Amino acid sequence: MYDMKNKTQAVLDFQNMLEEIGRYDSRIPLVHPDGIYDEETADAVEAFCKNYGLPPRRTVDHEVYRSVADTYRSLRYYLGKRERPDLFPTDLAGGVLSKDERAVTVYYIQSMLAEMGDVCDEYAAVVINGTYDDATEKALSRLRKDSGIGKENTVDIVTWNALCREYNERKSVEM
Repeated sequence: MYDMKNKTQAVLDFQNMLEEIGRYDSRIPLVHPDGIYDEETADAVEAFCKNYGLPPRRTVDHEVYRSVADTYRSLRYYLGKRERPDLFPTDLAGGVLSKDERAVTVYYIQSMLAEMGDVCDEYAAVVINGTYDDATEKALSRLRKDSGIGKENTVDIVTWNALCREYNERKSVEM
């Protein structure tokens, strides 16, 4: 799903979340974010899983990532540091994501849509696979229609912002 450049950034982002959690929860060993998935990171993942009710493991899958991200967002909210997705402008050259592309940002888009699956069937049908596929486009078309914005078969900054706005509004209601 990742090329080496995106994988390093994804690991770095994940380590940053783990580090912040570890600063407020002493059960999670502190990691030093460097973009390298090493023993220190695996130890922190294992401790997180053990202490947050997940089956023990030393690798990151969707369940672990989502739980760490949710814990991180909750912590940031509790501390008054509202976290908003800010991935699109730096993650994609050219500022447009097109159908059938594979990218880290697609993973985030699909995760947000899936998490909002109670809104409509199109969001619930999204599979988190990192590829801008037909189900993802159908969900984004629904978002564009409801928001009155964007171009079909692409994610531009307007579509990205509409998705983030909808996601953030829903997450703030849940908290």
